[in-house]
Amino acid sequence: MQFESDNYKSFLVKYVDEIIVIFSGKTKDGKSLDDFVKNFIKVSDINIEVDNKRIQELLTKRPHNIRSLKCALQDFERVYNLLIKYEIPKKNKWLFSFIAFVFSTRAGFVERDEEYGMLYTEANVAVLYPGYYNTNYMINGIKTWIIDGEWDKKDINCQLLYVKQQYYAILPVEKAKTNDILDLEEDEMLEGYPELLNLAYEGKLELDDYVSLLSNSNKAKKYNINIPSIDWNKVQIGVESKIKELLQSHEEPE
Repeated sequence: MQFESDNYKSFLVKYVDEIIVIFSGKTKDGKSLDDFVKNFIKVSDINIEVDNKRIQELLTKRPHNIRSLKCALQDFERVYNLLIKYEIPKKNKWLFSFIAFVFSTRAGFVERDEEYGMLYTEANVAVLYPGYYNTNYMINGIKTWIIDGEWDKKDINCQLLYVKQQYYAILPVEKAKTNDILDLEEDEMLEGYPELLNLAYEGKLELDDYVSLLSNSNKAKKYNINIPSIDWNKVQIGVESKIKELLQSHEEPE
């Protein structure tokens, strides 16, 4: 395979063992990735017995397509260059998630739903590649590129810039604003959320931040995480205020 950068080639060589595991479905000591899924199933949610048959059937269809692997390694160089540009760490985890998503998509295991998008079928990727596919190391713009072949430069750059902000957030309020609630420490949540909610009520968040606030609120409820009570009427006022501000900033001068 030909790569544009020797630096990228060296990067791949560093993680060749992990790449082989993803491709073969077996660890260096001969254990199947299926074994890790089974361990996960035992400690998963209460509905796992209902899903177990589907999961076991899916595992028998794990793809091992060498052409898909070559395409994934060549295409990821484009992503790798942006990770370098935005100084985003853990590039190896981005690589592993990328390869797993490419394999699953090409094998027909990732589909879009009109209402939920890829939310449910994307879980197939995590089942097929336990420990290697992680949604924290994948963005929507890259998923769209893999599925449709459409590289939206603006969207991908904006999404990776947002990822960078998540990594380098320092103040508790910044961490509460930019990170998934499951990734926050308890003290960061206790310190950051009250200030975050005040900003939300005052219309001082970006619209994407309001979406993240709603998503994190749902996760807090699902996983019984205690966060300050949210006044959604005040949040709605804040959103309306932000939209009004954005509209005014785009008005043509008379």
